[in-house]
Parts: sequence; C-alpha cells; structure tokens
Amino acid sequence: MNALLVFAMMVCFSLSTASPFKNCNEEGKGAKVISVDISGCDNNAQRCELQRGSDVTVSIKFMPKNVVNVLRANLSVGALGFSVEVPLDDPDVCQVLGCPLQKDQEYTYTTKFHVPDYALKINVNAKFKLTSRAERLVACADVPGVITEKAKPAE
Repeated sequence: MNALLVFAMMVCFSLSTASPFKNCNEEGKGAKVISVDISGCDNNAQRCELQRGSDVTVSIKFMPKNVVNVLRANLSVGALGFSVEVPLDDPDVCQVLGCPLQKDQEYTYTTKFHVPDYALKINVNAKFKLTSRAERLVACADVPGVITEKAKPAE
C-alpha cells in the first residue's frame, strides 16, 4: 500500500514540474518567468522532445513587474545558426488573458504551435517572447529541445 502511495505521489510530482528553461530577460527587467510547461516534455530530460507532425501546447507562467496594456507572444526556433519564426494559435496575449495585466500578479498564458512533418531531426533552441508596445521585451524563456520522429501508434 505504501509503495502505491509513493508511486502516485511521484507521478503527480513529475506531472506538475516545469519544462527545463532559462529566463532570457535582462537582469532586473521585464517579468519574472516562473515556469514553462510544454506538452509531451519529459521534465527530467535536458531537452524537450518535440515530435514531427505534432501539435504542441505551451504554457508560460509569469509575473509582470509593471502594468501591461498590450502583450503579444512570439516563438522562434533556432538551430545551426538560423532562427525561424513559428506561428502560434493565439499570439495576442491580451485577447487570451484580458489586459491590463497587473503588476506583481501571476498569469499563465497558454497557446499551441505545430511541429512540421519536414522539420529536421536536430537539437533546437525554442525562444518564447512576450512583448509589449514597440516590441519591448516583457518576458523571455529559452527552452532546449530536440526534434524527433513521431511515435508510431501501438498495434
């Protein structure tokens, strides 16, 4: 019975931990990025596995240091010295969360993106940015990833 309880607690803990990320805001500026959760990401891995042909859900929990009236999300994926913008389902953060966002209050922005079938199977760096007016950086998170083949369905 105790082993079952410990196993259940471990599963709950592993499901609630965040994906590996690095805050890429300038020190003391912008918002504090609290966590980044990416669907299908093994939280114990050094890189999030992104499968070709899959839709990926990403949630960014952050806390603005100032009131924010306009906020847009942007995702770029970099590899081999190149960076490519990736379309997001809902890039207007204010439309999703409702602005103004208040200072020192936690918010969680969730959106989706698609990993194309033709994406190269390589290590990548995903950079999620939340910007306000005049492209001023509010929050930024770098997430190491690796593009993999889509898992084949069990027969």
